[in-house]
Formats: sequence, structure tokens, C-alpha cells
Amino acid sequence: MLALVLGIAGAAGWIIFDVAVSILTYPLMSPATWWAFVISGAVLVIVTVVAQVLEYIEFQKDSAKHSMEHEALARGSIAVWEKLESITQTSGQPAIKTIEVAVQKIARLEDKVARHDAISWGAVNDEDKQRLIATLVGFGKHSVAITAHENSDCVELAHDLKDCFRRAGWEVSRIPITGTWASAGASGFSLATTASLDMLHRPLLEALLGAARGPISGIAGGPPPIEPQPDFYILVGPKRVHYDDDL
Repeated sequence: MLALVLGIAGAAGWIIFDVAVSILTYPLMSPATWWAFVISGAVLVIVTVVAQVLEYIEFQKDSAKHSMEHEALARGSIAVWEKLESITQTSGQPAIKTIEVAVQKIARLEDKVARHDAISWGAVNDEDKQRLIATLVGFGKHSVAITAHENSDCVELAHDLKDCFRRAGWEVSRIPITGTWASAGASGFSLATTASLDMLHRPLLEALLGAARGPISGIAGGPPPIEPQPDFYILVGPKRVHYDDDL
């Protein structure tokens, strides 16, 4: 507001100055020159006032926008902090206590997630599916059979892989996912192939494990153990099997 007042005051000063100079210089100029001088000064004053008003309006808009943003951030911060206090059950306690408990909970959650990832297969996300499908298309069209251990994570991964092979145009065997060759005792991720396609064993295995993600145990090769024999056979077993040496 102060800037607007000063701007208008400055414009008023220009008007007074223009009038004074016009009166003093009138005898020295021709009428046309004098009127050009007066009109130019008046236009300059008007432009100055309009510029000051527009600048003030823009400043007010920016101030209102910033105020709304700050208010939204403040409300969001309060909501996040209240949620954090609720999760940590530290409502009314010092902020340092809330942060300390939150850090401990996050650490425990990270441990649980890491343990889950170490022993269970995860779902293949859309990005990994698209990448795997593109790789499979590049290998040409072949036949594949996929089975899995009865663990739900093994079955879900097998379903995801079947979907990728089908979308890549491969011939996918219709044998049941579970209950076939050695599936009950399967461990790790196995890929078997015929001798004629042995050169694709390693590239295909790497593509499959890249989509499945995580450390793998029990990788094996050899010819497909089922009849009729497909070009490739995939067995999804548990990601990690624990053995108790004391038993």
C-alpha cells in the first residue's frame, strides 16, 4: 500500500512540475510545441499512475497466493505431525520423543520388509513386465512350460511370467501351475531348455530374474523334464529355504 501511495504522490509531483514548466516556458515556445510538451507530460503522468496501480494489484495477488500456499503447507504439516503422533502414540509428548519413536518404528519396518523380500517373491510391476516382454519378443517365438511351488508368492510370480510370455507371442503350456514335476520340493528359480536352444539359456534366465528381482537360490539348468518337451521349462520354487541343523 505504501508503494502505491508513494507512486501516486510521485505522479502528482510530475503534474505540478509539468504545469509549472509549461507556464514558465510558454513565452519561449510556439503554441504547437507548447501543447506537445504539455500533452507528453500528461501522458507520462497517466502511464506512471497506471503502472503503479497495476504493480500494486499484481503484488496483492502474489501476496494472497503466497499466503494461501503457506496456510496450506501449515495445515499439511500439522496434519502430518498429528498422524505421526497417532502412529507413535506420543500425543502430548515432546517433539523429540515423537521423532525418536518414529525412527525406531521405521527401522523395524525396514527390517520386516527386507526379511519379506529375502524369502518371498514380489509381484512383477508393469515397467518390468514391459521390459521382459520386449526381451522375449527379441528372442523369437518359442514354447514354454511354467510350474511353481504351492506357496502363494511362487504361484503369483508364475502367473506374472505366463502373462508376459503370452503377450510376447510365445506358446505357453496349459499344464497346471502347481502339482507337477518336483514342485512340492522345489527351491529357487530353475530354467531348463533343449540342447538346440542352449545359447538362449543364460540371456533368458537373466531377463527373467531381472523382472523377478532380488537374490535367487537354486538356479539350475538341463533339459525340460516333462513331456511333451517344450523349448523352455521354468520352475518357480521358494525364494529361500531354511534348514534347522539341530533337527
